[in-house]
Amino acid sequence: MTTRIHVLNSLNEQLSRIDGRTSPWDARYTFNYQVAEVRPNFRFFDEINAFPALMFTITNESIKHIGGDVRYSMLDIEIRGYVYDEETIESGESLAEDVEHVLQHVRLENKQLEEVRLLEIETDSGESAPYGSLIIKLQVLFQR
Repeated sequence: MTTRIHVLNSLNEQLSRIDGRTSPWDARYTFNYQVAEVRPNFRFFDEINAFPALMFTITNESIKHIGGDVRYSMLDIEIRGYVYDEETIESGESLAEDVEHVLQHVRLENKQLEEVRLLEIETDSGESAPYGSLIIKLQVLFQR
């Protein structure tokens, strides 16, 4: 049985694999970064001691009953990435590329997930350099 906690733990485990080495799913892809911290909750810049960092949380959950005691959950998840670099725009885009690569392969590790849909990737404009951020919104569908 899959629950919200299973989804969050799986996502945390998979995002922690961003380690600056070759992707475990595709030998042609090398991660741009070694993520220093991945957490299933949000933190502010002044609470982060090591960069890059990824924080994520569920922003919404909907449950659909389709009969026969079958229920599906749709989780809206927001991932925030934080970088510390003079080239904040490029750094944010590179970190977003790494996260997107993981999200494309997360179902390989967690077969209970029916769908992982990437909705939006947004990077900042470098106004707070050397600090930079990115926001990735996604939806995860699974049977409860």
